Amino acid sequence: MMAIGDTQNRGSEDERASPPWSTTTKVVVVVLILLALGAIVYSFREALPLLIIAFLIAYLLAPVVGFLQRRLRLPRTAAVALVYLALFALIGTGSAIVVPLVGRELQSIEVDVQEIADSIADFIARPVTIGNYTFELGWLYDQISGPLEELLSALVPGTLFFLFGVAESVVWVIIVTVLSFYLLTDAQRIGAWLESLVPPGYRYDFGIMRRQIDHTWQAFFRAQLLQCLVYGGLVGAITGTLGMRHALILGLIAALLEVVPRVGHTIAAIICTFFAFFAGSSYLPLSNFWFALVVLAVFLVLNEIDTLYILPNIVGREVHLPPVVIIVGIIIGASLAGILGILLAAPIISSLRVLGRYTYCKLLDLPPWPEEEEQQPEEVVE
Repeated sequence: MMAIGDTQNRGSEDERASPPWSTTTKVVVVVLILLALGAIVYSFREALPLLIIAFLIAYLLAPVVGFLQRRLRLPRTAAVALVYLALFALIGTGSAIVVPLVGRELQSIEVDVQEIADSIADFIARPVTIGNYTFELGWLYDQISGPLEELLSALVPGTLFFLFGVAESVVWVIIVTVLSFYLLTDAQRIGAWLESLVPPGYRYDFGIMRRQIDHTWQAFFRAQLLQCLVYGGLVGAITGTLGMRHALILGLIAALLEVVPRVGHTIAAIICTFFAFFAGSSYLPLSNFWFALVVLAVFLVLNEIDTLYILPNIVGREVHLPPVVIIVGIIIGASLAGILGILLAAPIISSLRVLGRYTYCKLLDLPPWPEEEEQQPEEVVE
């Protein structure tokens, strides 16, 4: 009777035990999860930029929050709230100082559409002599003058309206701010949860990989900010020295455009050349055409310095990527994610390089972190 009872108990325990999944079942489940995640991302793709911006804000503010927690011994939520209050105060104070100054600069920009059209007409009306041949281009202006005036009339007010139309995005700014606030507040719990998903045997690899990627992104943002400040300051100083009006506006535009790697300074050069052609210099005795050529030549030299010295020494040294890789990444990023893809191409490629190197080493049974192993102290054998 006892043997029969033991057999029945073991049978009932086997029935209650959860059977392990086969390899095929695991593969199918993983594929289904990836497909479901892909469908979710595709369905909410329009909201992804806002989510990415919120993550970036939380990531950039996380070191400040951690510093306040350690030094002031504040709770996480209190430290996050203090950081946001300080950030809002800084933005408010900066706006109170900068916005009136920028507003005065913008108000002083007087764009006369007819004057621009007349300048183009005067330039085109001049005969062009090549060898023994002289070409008259006046007929070309007669064909384009009407569409050109309509384009400039629509472009200038539209540009100014765009600059002041940022207020329409207040709702999205609030959403991003609230989301980044909660991401910062729960960052430690989110990190612990992600680490708990990693199998115990791979948590050492996960920790090193996370530190390397984190170092890449922090170094990129620090270097990018410094590069923007340096380039914007140089543009403002150079345009002011050459006698161009609105040097402050041009410096701010150049600093903002410098965020876009290798493309921003080209756009800044085009904008400054455009202003030089139509506004001229306040003291140099040159026509607008020749002054624009001088400004263009100065920017060609400045952009070469930016590419060959400023960028390699500030950003390239931190990201460790060849120029051609960054350019290809910008093209791919622009096609996949627009402006965010352009801005974040370099750190994303650098992060993928860390993942690719780890995968390559694991496939070939090589140590994935030889530099970490060399830094570890050798065990002393007694």
